[in-house]
Amino acid sequence: MRHRTTKNRRTIKNKYDKIKKHKKSRFRKRKVHILKSTTPKNIRYVSNMISDEIDNKARGLFKYSSYSPTINKELVSLKSTMRERVMGCNNDRAFELHEPLQIELPGENKCVPYYDERAKKLLLHNLSANKHIDVSKIITPKQYLSNCWFNAMFVTFFISDKGRKFFHYFRQLMILGKLKNGKKIPGKLADAFALLNFAIESSLTGSKYAYDLDTNSIIQQIYDFMPKNLKNSTTETTSDVDNVSYEIYNINEAGNPFDYYLSIIEYLDESKHIDEKPIDFLLIETLTNPDWKNNVREKIKKNNYYPHIILIVIPDFLNNKNSYGTSNIIKDKQEEFSINDSKYVLDSCVIRDNHQQHFCALITCEGKQYAYDGESYHRLVQFEWKQHINSSYTWSFDYEDENYFELKPEWSFLKGYQILMYYLT
Repeated sequence: MRHRTTKNRRTIKNKYDKIKKHKKSRFRKRKVHILKSTTPKNIRYVSNMISDEIDNKARGLFKYSSYSPTINKELVSLKSTMRERVMGCNNDRAFELHEPLQIELPGENKCVPYYDERAKKLLLHNLSANKHIDVSKIITPKQYLSNCWFNAMFVTFFISDKGRKFFHYFRQLMILGKLKNGKKIPGKLADAFALLNFAIESSLTGSKYAYDLDTNSIIQQIYDFMPKNLKNSTTETTSDVDNVSYEIYNINEAGNPFDYYLSIIEYLDESKHIDEKPIDFLLIETLTNPDWKNNVREKIKKNNYYPHIILIVIPDFLNNKNSYGTSNIIKDKQEEFSINDSKYVLDSCVIRDNHQQHFCALITCEGKQYAYDGESYHRLVQFEWKQHINSSYTWSFDYEDENYFELKPEWSFLKGYQILMYYLT
């Protein structure tokens, strides 16, 4: 009996020790993986010099054939061809909103306004060369004030593979200065879209001006001159985005990136019926219904057609101290899925950090996966992010100034607000 009692005591003690060890391990700090910068030191040095200069210049003035939208048949064709070098003649004054952008005509040593037919021809030529890009040359926009939301969606719509292809149409409207119905875009708003297109072109080609690019000028001009009904309203839309929120934010305002860009798209489009829309979205909110796949099926069945783009929105609203909305519930996200014979592929994602302060973008570029954070001049960082969409894997970036943030941003698919973008392929 004594031996048995002693043995039992030892067993209980050992079990208790294991429980204590287990409890201790549960509260161990999760490892954060730092995405190292691949930007050469000399480029970082130049970038930081330019950044300091901007700070002193009142910077806050403000291989198979995949599916292509039908509208692209009416536009300049996407080709594997060389881009012309596009140089602005008055970048500083244009981005400080003092005068319209001027474009230098190659070989002529002459500058003309962006709305000159010769400038349009040059810009349309480069748009047609948008099929393939040199990722090593891309210079993504820098964050100033609170424009990370603008820059994150900028990268997903205009730099990521599917975004470049599907939003080709809207860039052409910006270049031509016309709405889809042929009406001319009013002068000041046309100036803003010219700046936006020039910013996209500068980022894709890695021009010298890309290092100096402050998108707050674009945000300011669009805010000042966008029609009031698209600035702040909730309405039914002809796209498959139910009760969409139109939001046009000003500089130094945090915002929802999709609401903002959808407002611009709706303005340029002006289609009254769904069958007239060149690009249609299906927005799936998961706050009240985490069964996203079934929700997609039901909406497609109800509408009897397949949208070009499906956006899965997963919130991070804090229900209590340790809860992250549905982001920590939905663990069945897929890299691709099919509805009947239509296949959708995950191309990109905009995701907010775990502290709800800062957006980053995850994209696919020339078939490879990358991460982008606007709080540095780093080039796109190669990151196999799709394998982590259902895991607690946590990452951050290699920042020049570790003291910039009160809380250093960290991201996880099981904690952050995210918009996953699936394209018909």
